[in-house]
Amino acid sequence: MSSNRRIHIFIALLACVIAIIPFSFRSTVSADDSLTINLSSGASQVKPGDSISIDVSFDKFPRLTRFGPIEIQFDTSSVSYTGMTISASLPSTFTVQSSETSGVVVVSGIDNDVEALIQANKQLPTTDEEGQPIEPPEDPSMMSSEAVAVCTLSFVVLDTAKSEARFWLSNASGFKNSSDLAVTTTLGSFVAVSVDTPDSSDASLASLDLDTGSLEPQFSPTTYDYRVSVPRSITNVVVSAVPYDNKSEVIVSGENNLIVGENQIRITVVAQNVVSTQEYRITVVREESYIPQGASINDPDGQTYLFADIPDTLVIPSEFYPDTIRIGQYELPAFYMEGLREVLLYLQHPEGAVGLYAYSPNTGTLTAFDPQKSFFRASMLFSIQTVTDASIVPDGFVPVNFNFNGRSVQGYESEDGKTRILYLSDDAGSNRFYVVVAKTSEIYPYIARPEPPTSVYLILFVVFLCLSIVEAAMIAIIIFQLRRRRAIVTPRVRRV
Repeated sequence: MSSNRRIHIFIALLACVIAIIPFSFRSTVSADDSLTINLSSGASQVKPGDSISIDVSFDKFPRLTRFGPIEIQFDTSSVSYTGMTISASLPSTFTVQSSETSGVVVVSGIDNDVEALIQANKQLPTTDEEGQPIEPPEDPSMMSSEAVAVCTLSFVVLDTAKSEARFWLSNASGFKNSSDLAVTTTLGSFVAVSVDTPDSSDASLASLDLDTGSLEPQFSPTTYDYRVSVPRSITNVVVSAVPYDNKSEVIVSGENNLIVGENQIRITVVAQNVVSTQEYRITVVREESYIPQGASINDPDGQTYLFADIPDTLVIPSEFYPDTIRIGQYELPAFYMEGLREVLLYLQHPEGAVGLYAYSPNTGTLTAFDPQKSFFRASMLFSIQTVTDASIVPDGFVPVNFNFNGRSVQGYESEDGKTRILYLSDDAGSNRFYVVVAKTSEIYPYIARPEPPTSVYLILFVVFLCLSIVEAAMIAIIIFQLRRRRAIVTPRVRRV
């Protein structure tokens, strides 16, 4: 190839590069470009029924060909979305759409004409027939370093509006420029418009309840009189009254120092306009009995015991003090002892008998309580039980009456008189024999002592003794037989 030919080729390539460089600078946008989305409104204060316009804008427009979805949220209790208007600042070829679901307006846009034109421009030749570079067409997308309004969202203020209507951006994605590069976005300012609401005349309640008992009839904002029964142990109640309009004031009286019988609680609702008022009344019947009707408790076997009124003549051991225990939905009278897990309840047995029962909250067991047959050890309650099967009484023990903890009890005593036992039931309902020590009031489980095992050496001694006796007897018999035989065989010498 001649040198002239090489020079011509080099000049042609250089011309192509020079032609491409300016086109590249005109048609690309750096992938690092970003923009900020902002919300704004010309309204500073509105009232129910007014319209609010929220403008959506970008702080610049770096040759965008599409954007969105952009999510704009609002308070549905204050405003309702009515529609969108596309800004005239956008190219006329841009299509912008919006949709609203559960307090979120979604806005997205695309310039299909510009994207199609860009794709067509990419197919155009870059040089003419003679190899000379052709000036590329200009980028048809819009470029602006100034803020550009995109659209305006319209809302109407509701009658239920609060003191302020808020609008804010929650998400934005899908931004691309004419070079098909992603453009990063930043969520900018939010909008808060003050709502001037007139003073409400609503003096109704949205809910009404007590901390004990059930209202009769069931609450309704238009029902103003109720009744409720509470146990005698209740002297104060807590009223929960919530107004329908949170700007209303609620005044409660008569909920403390309840007397036995009927008491009236008054709930007065003062509306925001301070003119309209409404009174709700609750007649609280404090029962003469300390026990709510139907209050009961079940033991592990499924038997139901009813709580009974405690008579004034009932004698409670001095170690116990009165208090209450919560069983189900009721606070019921009970008697406690410091350090004791069980509590005493006054109950009616399923068969009708009424009396004190020791109740274990841990196991749910109920044991009839008799002060004369009950003992305490290490925070445990023991009750004397009757031995129904004499065969379980340990060997060597006989029935006997003796004094323990200042009371006469029937138990068992060992034949040597050193050990005394009682058949007791613990707080878990388990029965067994316990050793009791009158001097120290100790109670501990009885463990039968096994018979000491026969010594191996004694057995061997007896065996060898028997063998020795047999052997000695055999030797004696043999000697006797030998002497006898000698006497027969040996003749006697006759002397002359």
